[in-house]
Amino acid sequence: MIKDNIIKTCANFLIILPILWIFTGLFYFENGNKILVVLTLISALISFIIYRSAILKENIKNKYLWIMFLLLILSISFDIFNMVNPLNIRSISIICVLAAFMPYRLLSKKTLSLIIFTGSLCSLLYVIHISFILKIPRESWPINAIPYSTYICVIGVLALVNMFYIKENRLKALSLVAVIFSITAVMLSETRGAMISLLPTLLGISLYYVFSKGYKKKTLIYTLIFSLLVIGMSLPILKDRLYDATKNELIAFNTGHENTSIGIRFNLWKAGLILIKESPFHGIDNNMKEDVQQLVNQHKIYNNNYSKFSHFHNQYIDVAAKWGLQTLAALLLILLIPVFKINKKNTYTSVSFISITSILMIAGLTDPPLINTPLFIMFFSLFTLLYGLNKNPINN
Repeated sequence: MIKDNIIKTCANFLIILPILWIFTGLFYFENGNKILVVLTLISALISFIIYRSAILKENIKNKYLWIMFLLLILSISFDIFNMVNPLNIRSISIICVLAAFMPYRLLSKKTLSLIIFTGSLCSLLYVIHISFILKIPRESWPINAIPYSTYICVIGVLALVNMFYIKENRLKALSLVAVIFSITAVMLSETRGAMISLLPTLLGISLYYVFSKGYKKKTLIYTLIFSLLVIGMSLPILKDRLYDATKNELIAFNTGHENTSIGIRFNLWKAGLILIKESPFHGIDNNMKEDVQQLVNQHKIYNNNYSKFSHFHNQYIDVAAKWGLQTLAALLLILLIPVFKINKKNTYTSVSFISITSILMIAGLTDPPLINTPLFIMFFSLFTLLYGLNKNPINN
């Protein structure tokens, strides 16, 4: 009996291991996505051995999984016909296999809260190690600080949802610690786009929780404590990095000094909008550097070295400029339609889904998160699994 329980526990752990890896090792290893391929195949094989075809019959009902399979077919078709492919076959394949064979019964609130806490702890330890022990400047981090901070934002909002919507006090406390770890890591990363994404989303979750619970005294106390913690932790860095630095860069930009972070972004946005106007539906594919340099030569944007940039520092401009307005419209439909279709009565999964969407869409204003492979995998894996969980009768 004990032996059977040990085998069952090990099998369940191996099945959910890819999700744990997405929240931990995926970002920290250069070949993290290749390791995820192996973990996903092992997970799918064990799941199929245990649950047989029943797992596929259950999960194929997930309409978000249909979208992922459609994207996979499109991606394969682009490669077969030697067309420029904006999609990553490996990433979408991972998501499809993971979501097709993942038993929803294993994705309990307890399991997810432990995974999210582990992710928040890893992220904080990494930032502390890089910034204070190795003393590596943010711009020289081994991992690009901007997408990495967006990854931490996802962990932070999911931790807050857990704190509000899980009943067990120990898990509530663990989730609160995860929120604190995540906010601290984002603030230490000094990434303005992540701060702008994280704080309004956390506020939105808190306000929704307060209003939906009808101003209960306990609810207000929880929200007040959390708000005071966030303000106390964030205020010094927000003033220094978000307010003062942004103000100084805007003053510099207005006086003609455009070689700043904000100045470069403004010019890249301007370049992208010009290119969209010139080719609204065909796009420029991945020929960004040549086209932007041509705009510099024509004195349409500030004379700067844009050769190191592979995107326009805006998800929406980047997609429209490279792949056309129709691709941007398709992306927005994929992101927004599920928000309206999701079952709002299942508050845990619906609030989680909407919160992640909020992070992605706000972060996309200053950076294109979806061109980063780990972020693409994280966002759409969570979208697919949460949508499936939301629609699953067992969880409702």
